[in-house]
Amino acid sequence: MKGCRVVGCTSLLRALRFAVGFAAAALFANAALAQTYVYLSQFGSTGTANGQFRLPEGVAIDPTSHNIVVSDAANSRVQIFDSAGNFISKFGSSGTGAGQFGNSNGIAVDPTSHHIVVGDTATSFRAEIFDSAGSFLSQFGSFGSGDGQFAEQGIAVDPVSQNILVADTFNNRVQIFDAAGNFIAKFGSFGTGNGQFNGPFGIAVDPTSRNIVVSDVSNNRVQIFDSAGNFLSQFGSLGSGNGQFNAPSGVAIDPTSHNIVVVDLLNARVQIFDSAGSYLSQFGSSGSGNGQFSFPSWVAVDPVSRNIVVSDPGLDRVQIFALQLATLPPTITKAFGAGTIKVNTSTSISFTIDNPNTSTLTGVGFNDTLPAGLLVSTPNGLSGSCGGGTITAVAGSSSISLATATLAASASCTFSVNVTPTVVKTYNNVTGNVTSNEGGSGATASASLTATSGPAPPPGSARPIPTLQEWALSVLSLILLAAGAVALRSRRSHR
Repeated sequence: MKGCRVVGCTSLLRALRFAVGFAAAALFANAALAQTYVYLSQFGSTGTANGQFRLPEGVAIDPTSHNIVVSDAANSRVQIFDSAGNFISKFGSSGTGAGQFGNSNGIAVDPTSHHIVVGDTATSFRAEIFDSAGSFLSQFGSFGSGDGQFAEQGIAVDPVSQNILVADTFNNRVQIFDAAGNFIAKFGSFGTGNGQFNGPFGIAVDPTSRNIVVSDVSNNRVQIFDSAGNFLSQFGSLGSGNGQFNAPSGVAIDPTSHNIVVVDLLNARVQIFDSAGSYLSQFGSSGSGNGQFSFPSWVAVDPVSRNIVVSDPGLDRVQIFALQLATLPPTITKAFGAGTIKVNTSTSISFTIDNPNTSTLTGVGFNDTLPAGLLVSTPNGLSGSCGGGTITAVAGSSSISLATATLAASASCTFSVNVTPTVVKTYNNVTGNVTSNEGGSGATASASLTATSGPAPPPGSARPIPTLQEWALSVLSLILLAAGAVALRSRRSHR
Protein backbone atom coordinates (compact mmCIF):
# COMPACT_ATOMS: atom_id res chain seq x y z
CA MET A 1 0.00 0.00 0.00
CA LYS A 2 1.28 3.44 -0.91
CA GLY A 3 0.68 4.83 2.55
CA CYS A 4 3.80 3.05 3.85
CA ARG A 5 5.99 5.34 1.78
CA VAL A 6 5.58 7.96 4.48
CA VAL A 7 7.55 7.68 7.72
CA GLY A 8 5.05 7.47 10.57
CA CYS A 9 2.32 6.95 7.92
CA THR A 10 -0.76 9.18 7.67
CA SER A 11 -4.32 9.50 8.76
CA LEU A 12 -5.23 6.92 6.16
CA LEU A 13 -3.25 4.25 7.97
CA ARG A 14 -4.46 5.46 11.35
CA ALA A 15 -8.01 5.04 10.12
CA LEU A 16 -7.18 1.52 9.06
CA ARG A 17 -5.93 0.74 12.58
CA PHE A 18 -9.35 1.57 13.87
CA ALA A 19 -10.96 -0.91 11.51
CA VAL A 20 -11.89 -4.33 12.73
CA GLY A 21 -8.99 -5.84 10.75
CA PHE A 22 -7.29 -6.06 7.42
CA ALA A 23 -8.97 -9.40 6.78
CA ALA A 24 -12.13 -7.46 6.02
CA ALA A 25 -10.43 -6.22 2.87
CA ALA A 26 -11.78 -9.35 1.23
CA LEU A 27 -15.10 -7.55 1.25
CA PHE A 28 -13.74 -5.41 -1.59
CA ALA A 29 -15.17 -8.01 -3.94
CA ASN A 30 -18.66 -6.83 -3.09
CA ALA A 31 -20.00 -5.03 -6.13
CA ALA A 32 -21.85 -1.75 -5.90
CA LEU A 33 -25.59 -1.84 -6.32
CA ALA A 34 -27.76 0.47 -8.38
CA GLN A 35 -26.17 3.89 -8.43
CA THR A 36 -27.63 7.34 -8.18
CA TYR A 37 -24.24 8.80 -9.12
CA VAL A 38 -22.15 7.95 -12.16
CA TYR A 39 -18.44 8.37 -12.82
CA LEU A 40 -17.67 11.69 -14.50
CA SER A 41 -13.90 12.22 -14.49
CA GLN A 42 -10.66 11.97 -12.53
CA PHE A 43 -7.44 13.88 -12.12
CA GLY A 44 -4.03 13.24 -10.62
CA SER A 45 -1.30 10.61 -10.82
CA THR A 46 1.66 9.59 -8.67
CA GLY A 47 4.39 12.20 -8.44
CA THR A 48 5.52 15.57 -7.14
CA ALA A 49 4.75 17.77 -10.16
CA ASN A 50 1.83 20.17 -10.32
CA GLY A 51 -1.40 18.18 -10.38
CA GLN A 52 0.29 15.00 -9.17
CA PHE A 53 -0.16 13.47 -5.73
CA ARG A 54 1.40 11.31 -3.10
CA LEU A 55 -1.54 10.34 -0.93
CA PRO A 56 -4.28 12.86 -1.70
CA GLU A 57 -6.46 12.89 1.40
CA GLY A 58 -8.69 15.78 2.46
CA VAL A 59 -10.89 17.34 -0.24
CA ALA A 60 -13.04 20.46 0.03
CA ILE A 61 -14.94 22.68 -2.42
CA ASP A 62 -15.19 26.46 -2.41
CA PRO A 63 -18.96 27.10 -2.83
CA THR A 64 -18.41 30.26 -4.86
CA SER A 65 -15.55 29.46 -7.24
CA HIS A 66 -16.30 25.71 -7.12
CA ASN A 67 -12.56 25.12 -6.96
CA ILE A 68 -11.52 21.77 -5.51
CA VAL A 69 -8.94 21.98 -2.72
CA VAL A 70 -6.91 18.83 -2.04
CA SER A 71 -4.48 18.08 0.79
CA ASP A 72 -1.52 16.28 -0.82
CA ALA A 73 -0.37 14.54 2.35
CA ALA A 74 2.98 12.94 1.52
CA ASN A 75 4.00 15.94 -0.60
CA SER A 76 3.27 18.19 2.41
CA ARG A 77 1.23 20.64 0.40
CA VAL A 78 -2.24 21.68 -0.68
CA GLN A 79 -3.23 21.90 -4.34
CA ILE A 80 -6.13 23.86 -5.85
CA PHE A 81 -7.96 22.74 -9.00
CA ASP A 82 -10.92 24.10 -10.92
CA SER A 83 -14.20 22.18 -10.89
CA ALA A 84 -13.04 20.04 -13.83
CA GLY A 85 -9.80 19.07 -12.09
CA ASN A 86 -7.42 21.40 -13.91
CA PHE A 87 -4.48 22.52 -11.77
CA ILE A 88 -4.57 26.15 -10.61
CA SER A 89 -2.07 26.57 -7.80
CA LYS A 90 -0.42 25.02 -4.74
CA PHE A 91 0.93 26.07 -1.36
CA GLY A 92 2.85 24.56 1.52
CA SER A 93 6.05 22.58 1.97
CA SER A 94 7.50 20.03 4.40
CA GLY A 95 8.30 21.38 7.84
CA THR A 96 6.91 22.67 11.12
CA GLY A 97 6.97 26.39 10.36
CA ALA A 98 4.06 28.64 9.51
CA GLY A 99 2.43 27.45 6.32
CA GLN A 100 4.36 24.18 6.30
CA PHE A 101 3.04 20.67 6.87
CA GLY A 102 4.12 17.37 8.33
CA ASN A 103 1.21 15.75 6.51
CA SER A 104 -1.61 17.93 5.25
CA ASN A 105 -4.75 16.04 6.17
CA GLY A 106 -8.37 17.06 6.83
CA ILE A 107 -9.36 20.22 5.00
CA ALA A 108 -12.32 22.61 4.86
CA VAL A 109 -13.28 25.92 3.20
CA ASP A 110 -15.13 28.66 5.09
CA PRO A 111 -18.02 29.57 2.74
CA THR A 112 -18.07 33.18 3.96
CA SER A 113 -14.41 34.19 4.20
CA HIS A 114 -13.22 31.50 1.75
CA HIS A 115 -10.41 30.76 4.17
CA ILE A 116 -8.89 27.30 3.81
CA VAL A 117 -8.44 25.39 7.07
CA VAL A 118 -5.94 22.51 6.92
CA GLY A 119 -5.22 19.86 9.51
CA ASP A 120 -1.47 19.30 9.88
CA THR A 121 -0.57 15.91 11.34
CA ALA A 122 2.33 13.51 11.85
CA THR A 123 4.62 16.13 13.49
CA SER A 124 2.84 19.35 14.39
CA PHE A 125 -0.77 18.27 15.10
CA ARG A 126 -2.24 21.69 14.51
CA ALA A 127 -4.76 23.43 12.27
CA GLU A 128 -3.52 26.13 9.89
CA ILE A 129 -5.65 28.83 8.26
CA PHE A 130 -4.89 30.26 4.80
CA ASP A 131 -6.66 32.75 2.56
CA SER A 132 -8.22 31.56 -0.69
CA ALA A 133 -4.92 32.04 -2.54
CA GLY A 134 -3.00 29.93 -0.01
CA SER A 135 -1.29 32.69 1.96
CA PHE A 136 -0.74 31.71 5.60
CA LEU A 137 -2.91 33.61 8.12
CA SER A 138 -2.76 31.82 11.46
CA GLN A 139 -2.62 28.49 13.27
CA PHE A 140 -3.90 26.88 16.45
CA GLY A 141 -3.52 23.63 18.34
CA SER A 142 -0.69 21.32 19.39
CA PHE A 143 -0.21 17.65 20.14
CA GLY A 144 -1.90 16.46 23.33
CA SER A 145 -5.19 15.73 25.02
CA GLY A 146 -5.95 19.09 26.64
CA ASP A 147 -8.50 21.58 25.40
CA GLY A 148 -7.32 22.89 22.06
CA GLN A 149 -4.81 20.06 21.63
CA PHE A 150 -5.10 17.33 18.99
CA ALA A 151 -4.12 13.82 18.09
CA GLU A 152 -5.21 13.51 14.44
CA GLN A 153 -8.07 15.47 12.99
CA GLY A 154 -10.78 15.89 10.42
CA ILE A 155 -11.88 19.48 9.78
CA ALA A 156 -15.24 21.14 9.09
CA VAL A 157 -16.55 24.72 9.18
CA ASP A 158 -20.04 25.63 10.42
CA PRO A 159 -21.36 27.76 7.50
CA VAL A 160 -23.52 29.87 9.83
CA SER A 161 -21.27 30.60 12.83
CA GLN A 162 -17.98 30.06 10.94
CA ASN A 163 -16.87 27.95 13.89
CA ILE A 164 -14.19 25.39 13.08
CA LEU A 165 -14.91 21.82 14.17
CA VAL A 166 -12.15 19.28 14.66
CA ALA A 167 -12.64 15.51 14.80
CA ASP A 168 -9.91 14.72 17.34
CA THR A 169 -9.44 11.08 16.36
CA PHE A 170 -7.16 9.60 18.98
CA ASN A 171 -8.67 11.64 21.79
CA ASN A 172 -12.13 10.32 20.79
CA ARG A 173 -13.85 13.67 20.84
CA VAL A 174 -14.90 16.63 18.74
CA GLN A 175 -13.64 20.12 19.56
CA ILE A 176 -15.26 23.39 18.51
CA PHE A 177 -13.27 26.60 17.90
CA ASP A 178 -14.24 30.05 16.69
CA ALA A 179 -13.07 31.30 13.29
CA ALA A 180 -9.83 32.56 14.85
CA GLY A 181 -9.06 29.19 16.44
CA ASN A 182 -10.07 29.96 20.02
CA PHE A 183 -11.37 26.91 21.92
CA ILE A 184 -15.14 27.00 22.61
CA ALA A 185 -16.33 23.53 23.57
CA LYS A 186 -15.87 19.79 23.16
CA PHE A 187 -18.02 16.66 23.23
CA GLY A 188 -17.50 12.91 23.14
CA SER A 189 -15.40 10.31 24.94
CA PHE A 190 -14.09 6.81 24.30
CA GLY A 191 -16.72 4.06 24.13
CA THR A 192 -19.54 2.48 22.17
CA GLY A 193 -22.48 4.31 23.73
CA ASN A 194 -24.50 7.11 22.18
CA GLY A 195 -22.26 10.12 21.75
CA GLN A 196 -19.09 8.15 22.44
CA PHE A 197 -16.40 7.41 19.86
CA ASN A 198 -13.81 4.88 18.90
CA GLY A 199 -11.99 6.94 16.33
CA PRO A 200 -13.99 9.98 15.14
CA PHE A 201 -12.61 10.79 11.72
CA GLY A 202 -14.73 12.55 9.09
CA ILE A 203 -16.89 15.50 10.13
CA ALA A 204 -19.45 17.69 8.33
CA VAL A 205 -22.08 20.31 9.24
CA ASP A 206 -25.53 20.58 7.64
CA PRO A 207 -25.91 24.20 6.44
CA THR A 208 -29.60 24.37 7.38
CA SER A 209 -30.10 22.32 10.54
CA ARG A 210 -26.45 22.84 11.58
CA ASN A 211 -26.44 19.24 12.76
CA ILE A 212 -22.95 17.79 13.07
CA VAL A 213 -22.28 14.46 11.35
CA VAL A 214 -19.26 12.43 12.51
CA SER A 215 -17.92 9.11 11.20
CA ASP A 216 -17.02 6.77 14.08
CA VAL A 217 -14.43 4.56 12.38
CA SER A 218 -13.89 1.61 14.69
CA ASN A 219 -17.51 1.54 15.85
CA ASN A 220 -18.47 1.30 12.16
CA ARG A 221 -21.20 3.88 12.43
CA VAL A 222 -22.03 7.51 11.81
CA GLN A 223 -23.38 9.70 14.60
CA ILE A 224 -25.47 12.87 14.33
CA PHE A 225 -25.35 15.69 16.91
CA ASP A 226 -27.01 19.09 17.17
CA SER A 227 -24.90 22.24 16.80
CA ALA A 228 -24.08 22.17 20.52
CA GLY A 229 -22.84 18.59 20.41
CA ASN A 230 -25.87 16.88 21.91
CA PHE A 231 -26.37 13.36 20.58
CA LEU A 232 -29.35 12.94 18.23
CA SER A 233 -29.02 9.61 16.44
CA GLN A 234 -26.72 7.09 14.81
CA PHE A 235 -26.74 4.66 11.90
CA GLY A 236 -24.59 1.84 10.54
CA SER A 237 -22.96 -1.37 11.75
CA LEU A 238 -20.07 -3.62 10.71
CA GLY A 239 -20.62 -5.36 7.40
CA SER A 240 -20.81 -5.01 3.65
CA GLY A 241 -24.58 -4.81 3.21
CA ASN A 242 -26.53 -1.70 2.34
CA GLY A 243 -26.07 0.83 5.13
CA GLN A 244 -23.27 -1.13 6.78
CA PHE A 245 -19.65 -0.03 7.04
CA ASN A 246 -16.14 -1.30 7.32
CA ALA A 247 -14.22 1.78 8.49
CA PRO A 248 -16.39 4.78 7.55
CA SER A 249 -14.00 7.67 6.94
CA GLY A 250 -14.81 10.92 5.15
CA VAL A 251 -18.31 12.40 5.37
CA ALA A 252 -20.02 15.25 3.53
CA ILE A 253 -23.53 16.70 3.23
CA ASP A 254 -25.38 17.59 0.04
CA PRO A 255 -26.78 21.04 0.90
CA THR A 256 -29.66 20.62 -1.56
CA SER A 257 -31.05 17.27 -0.45
CA HIS A 258 -29.35 17.23 2.98
CA ASN A 259 -28.29 13.68 2.16
CA ILE A 260 -25.28 12.38 4.06
CA VAL A 261 -22.44 11.03 1.92
CA VAL A 262 -20.10 8.55 3.62
CA VAL A 263 -16.85 7.02 2.35
CA ASP A 264 -16.88 3.33 3.31
CA LEU A 265 -13.12 2.83 3.22
CA LEU A 266 -12.58 -0.92 3.54
CA ASN A 267 -15.65 -1.71 1.42
CA ALA A 268 -14.16 0.54 -1.29
CA ARG A 269 -17.37 2.43 -1.91
CA VAL A 270 -19.35 5.57 -1.14
CA GLN A 271 -22.79 5.27 0.44
CA ILE A 272 -25.55 7.88 0.49
CA PHE A 273 -28.13 8.28 3.25
CA ASP A 274 -30.95 10.71 3.87
CA SER A 275 -30.64 13.27 6.67
CA ALA A 276 -32.05 10.77 9.19
CA GLY A 277 -29.53 8.08 8.21
CA SER A 278 -31.76 5.89 6.05
CA TYR A 279 -29.83 4.15 3.27
CA LEU A 280 -30.47 5.46 -0.25
CA SER A 281 -27.77 4.25 -2.64
CA GLN A 282 -24.10 3.57 -3.20
CA PHE A 283 -21.42 3.59 -5.86
CA GLY A 284 -17.90 2.28 -6.29
CA SER A 285 -16.03 -1.00 -5.88
CA SER A 286 -12.45 -2.14 -5.37
CA GLY A 287 -10.15 -1.67 -8.33
CA SER A 288 -8.23 0.80 -10.43
CA GLY A 289 -10.79 1.46 -13.16
CA ASN A 290 -12.98 4.50 -13.58
CA GLY A 291 -15.32 4.74 -10.59
CA GLN A 292 -13.38 2.15 -8.61
CA PHE A 293 -11.33 2.83 -5.48
CA SER A 294 -8.21 1.82 -3.61
CA PHE A 295 -8.68 2.99 -0.02
CA PRO A 296 -11.00 5.95 -0.69
CA SER A 297 -10.60 8.46 2.12
CA TRP A 298 -12.34 11.85 2.03
CA VAL A 299 -15.33 13.33 0.21
CA ALA A 300 -16.88 16.69 -0.69
CA VAL A 301 -20.10 17.76 -2.47
CA ASP A 302 -20.38 20.73 -4.84
CA PRO A 303 -23.42 22.77 -3.67
CA VAL A 304 -24.51 23.71 -7.20
CA SER A 305 -23.66 20.83 -9.54
CA ARG A 306 -24.06 18.37 -6.65
CA ASN A 307 -21.03 16.50 -7.98
CA ILE A 308 -19.36 14.27 -5.42
CA VAL A 309 -15.56 14.49 -5.23
CA VAL A 310 -13.72 11.55 -3.63
CA SER A 311 -10.01 11.27 -2.81
CA ASP A 312 -8.53 7.92 -3.83
CA PRO A 313 -5.14 7.83 -2.03
CA GLY A 314 -4.25 4.27 -2.96
CA LEU A 315 -4.17 5.34 -6.62
CA ASP A 316 -2.97 8.93 -6.09
CA ARG A 317 -5.98 10.44 -7.78
CA VAL A 318 -9.23 12.28 -7.13
CA GLN A 319 -12.45 11.15 -8.80
CA ILE A 320 -15.59 13.15 -9.60
CA PHE A 321 -19.06 11.62 -9.77
CA ALA A 322 -22.15 13.28 -11.25
CA LEU A 323 -25.69 12.99 -9.99
CA GLN A 324 -27.76 10.77 -12.27
CA LEU A 325 -31.37 11.83 -11.82
CA ALA A 326 -33.82 9.03 -12.53
CA THR A 327 -36.01 9.59 -15.58
CA LEU A 328 -39.68 9.23 -14.72
CA PRO A 329 -42.18 7.59 -17.09
CA PRO A 330 -44.87 9.73 -18.72
CA THR A 331 -48.28 9.97 -17.08
CA ILE A 332 -51.67 9.50 -18.73
CA THR A 333 -55.23 10.57 -17.91
CA LYS A 334 -58.45 9.96 -19.88
CA ALA A 335 -62.07 11.08 -19.77
CA PHE A 336 -65.29 10.56 -21.68
CA GLY A 337 -67.01 13.67 -22.99
CA ALA A 338 -70.23 12.59 -21.26
CA GLY A 339 -70.70 10.13 -18.44
CA THR A 340 -74.07 8.81 -19.73
CA ILE A 341 -75.37 8.66 -23.31
CA LYS A 342 -78.01 6.77 -25.32
CA VAL A 343 -76.94 3.51 -26.89
CA ASN A 344 -75.85 3.85 -30.55
CA THR A 345 -75.01 7.52 -30.11
CA SER A 346 -71.51 8.95 -29.80
CA THR A 347 -69.36 10.80 -27.29
CA SER A 348 -65.67 11.67 -27.19
CA ILE A 349 -62.92 9.97 -25.24
CA SER A 350 -59.88 12.19 -24.61
CA PHE A 351 -56.33 11.25 -23.60
CA THR A 352 -53.74 13.58 -22.00
CA ILE A 353 -50.09 12.51 -21.67
CA ASP A 354 -47.64 14.51 -19.55
CA ASN A 355 -43.83 14.45 -19.35
CA PRO A 356 -42.91 15.08 -15.68
CA ASN A 357 -39.18 15.33 -16.40
CA THR A 358 -36.82 18.20 -17.14
CA SER A 359 -35.61 16.26 -20.17
CA THR A 360 -37.26 15.04 -23.37
CA LEU A 361 -39.09 11.71 -23.59
CA THR A 362 -39.14 9.79 -26.88
CA GLY A 363 -41.04 6.74 -28.04
CA VAL A 364 -44.07 7.70 -25.95
CA GLY A 365 -47.08 5.47 -26.54
CA PHE A 366 -49.93 3.37 -25.18
CA ASN A 367 -52.69 0.98 -26.29
CA ASP A 368 -56.32 1.17 -25.22
CA THR A 369 -58.49 -1.89 -25.91
CA LEU A 370 -62.10 -0.77 -25.55
CA PRO A 371 -64.59 -2.90 -23.58
CA ALA A 372 -66.81 -5.28 -25.56
CA GLY A 373 -69.65 -3.37 -27.21
CA LEU A 374 -67.84 -0.03 -27.32
CA LEU A 375 -66.57 0.87 -30.79
CA VAL A 376 -64.70 3.71 -32.43
CA SER A 377 -67.37 5.82 -34.16
CA THR A 378 -67.81 6.21 -37.91
CA PRO A 379 -66.29 8.68 -38.68
CA ASN A 380 -63.83 8.54 -35.78
CA GLY A 381 -63.84 12.29 -35.04
CA LEU A 382 -60.12 12.35 -34.26
CA SER A 383 -59.08 15.71 -32.84
CA GLY A 384 -55.72 16.92 -31.61
CA SER A 385 -52.25 15.34 -31.81
CA CYS A 386 -49.44 14.16 -29.59
CA GLY A 387 -45.80 14.97 -30.11
CA GLY A 388 -45.68 13.89 -33.73
CA GLY A 389 -46.72 10.38 -32.76
CA THR A 390 -48.97 8.04 -34.73
CA ILE A 391 -52.56 7.86 -33.46
CA THR A 392 -54.50 4.81 -34.63
CA ALA A 393 -58.30 4.74 -34.23
CA VAL A 394 -59.96 2.79 -37.06
CA ALA A 395 -63.70 3.41 -37.38
CA GLY A 396 -65.71 0.41 -36.19
CA SER A 397 -62.72 -1.07 -34.33
CA SER A 398 -62.35 -1.59 -30.61
CA SER A 399 -58.87 -0.14 -30.02
CA ILE A 400 -57.10 3.21 -29.87
CA SER A 401 -53.32 3.59 -29.72
CA LEU A 402 -50.47 6.10 -29.74
CA ALA A 403 -46.91 5.30 -30.85
CA THR A 404 -43.50 7.04 -31.24
CA ALA A 405 -44.51 10.41 -29.77
CA THR A 406 -41.87 12.84 -28.49
CA LEU A 407 -42.61 15.09 -25.53
CA ALA A 408 -40.27 17.94 -24.61
CA ALA A 409 -39.36 18.61 -20.98
CA SER A 410 -42.49 19.28 -18.88
CA ALA A 411 -44.67 19.17 -22.02
CA SER A 412 -48.07 17.54 -22.46
CA CYS A 413 -50.39 16.61 -25.29
CA THR A 414 -54.12 15.86 -25.67
CA PHE A 415 -56.15 14.17 -28.38
CA SER A 416 -59.67 12.76 -28.57
CA VAL A 417 -61.63 10.18 -30.55
CA ASN A 418 -65.40 9.58 -30.77
CA VAL A 419 -66.76 6.25 -29.55
CA THR A 420 -70.19 4.58 -29.80
CA PRO A 421 -71.75 2.11 -27.33
CA THR A 422 -73.76 -0.64 -29.04
CA VAL A 423 -75.10 -2.36 -25.92
CA VAL A 424 -76.97 -0.94 -22.94
CA LYS A 425 -74.55 -1.22 -20.00
CA THR A 426 -71.77 0.56 -18.11
CA TYR A 427 -68.36 0.44 -19.78
CA ASN A 428 -65.31 0.53 -17.51
CA ASN A 429 -62.36 1.39 -19.74
CA VAL A 430 -58.71 1.01 -18.59
CA THR A 431 -55.80 1.79 -20.91
CA GLY A 432 -52.58 -0.13 -21.11
CA ASN A 433 -49.48 1.33 -19.46
CA VAL A 434 -48.08 4.48 -21.04
CA THR A 435 -44.41 4.01 -21.90
CA SER A 436 -41.35 5.83 -23.21
CA ASN A 437 -37.81 4.95 -24.24
CA GLU A 438 -36.18 6.84 -21.37
CA GLY A 439 -38.69 6.50 -18.55
CA GLY A 440 -39.89 2.98 -19.09
CA SER A 441 -43.41 1.91 -18.21
CA GLY A 442 -45.80 4.24 -16.42
CA ALA A 443 -49.31 3.90 -15.06
CA THR A 444 -52.66 3.26 -16.72
CA ALA A 445 -55.71 5.51 -16.97
CA SER A 446 -59.38 4.67 -16.47
CA ALA A 447 -62.80 6.16 -17.13
CA SER A 448 -66.41 4.93 -17.22
CA LEU A 449 -69.30 5.43 -19.66
CA THR A 450 -72.94 4.35 -19.17
CA ALA A 451 -75.15 3.60 -22.18
CA THR A 452 -78.96 3.70 -21.75
CA SER A 453 -81.82 2.65 -24.10
CA GLY A 454 -81.93 4.77 -27.21
CA PRO A 455 -82.63 4.92 -30.96
CA ALA A 456 -82.04 2.17 -33.55
CA PRO A 457 -78.57 1.93 -35.03
CA PRO A 458 -77.86 4.70 -37.55
CA PRO A 459 -77.81 3.84 -41.30
CA GLY A 460 -74.63 2.10 -42.35
CA SER A 461 -73.75 1.01 -38.83
CA ALA A 462 -73.02 -2.62 -38.05
CA ARG A 463 -76.17 -4.73 -37.42
CA PRO A 464 -76.36 -7.73 -35.10
CA ILE A 465 -76.13 -11.25 -36.64
CA PRO A 466 -79.69 -12.84 -36.98
CA THR A 467 -80.55 -15.80 -34.77
CA LEU A 468 -81.32 -19.28 -36.23
CA GLN A 469 -85.05 -18.71 -35.67
CA GLU A 470 -84.84 -15.41 -37.52
CA TRP A 471 -83.07 -17.13 -40.41
CA ALA A 472 -85.73 -19.86 -40.54
CA LEU A 473 -88.59 -17.34 -40.60
CA SER A 474 -86.87 -15.40 -43.35
CA VAL A 475 -86.35 -18.53 -45.46
CA LEU A 476 -89.99 -19.65 -44.89
CA SER A 477 -91.23 -16.23 -45.96
CA LEU A 478 -89.21 -16.48 -49.16
CA ILE A 479 -90.57 -20.00 -49.86
CA LEU A 480 -94.17 -18.89 -49.34
CA LEU A 481 -93.60 -15.84 -51.51
CA ALA A 482 -92.14 -18.00 -54.28
CA ALA A 483 -94.97 -20.54 -54.02
CA GLY A 484 -97.57 -17.78 -54.29
CA ALA A 485 -95.86 -16.41 -57.37
CA VAL A 486 -95.86 -19.85 -59.06
CA ALA A 487 -99.55 -20.40 -58.31
CA LEU A 488 -100.48 -17.00 -59.68
CA ARG A 489 -98.55 -17.65 -62.90
CA SER A 490 -100.21 -21.09 -63.30
CA ARG A 491 -103.72 -19.63 -62.93
CA ARG A 492 -103.05 -17.00 -65.57
CA SER A 493 -101.81 -19.62 -68.02
CA HIS A 494 -105.08 -21.62 -67.79
CA ARG A 495 -107.31 -18.72 -68.70
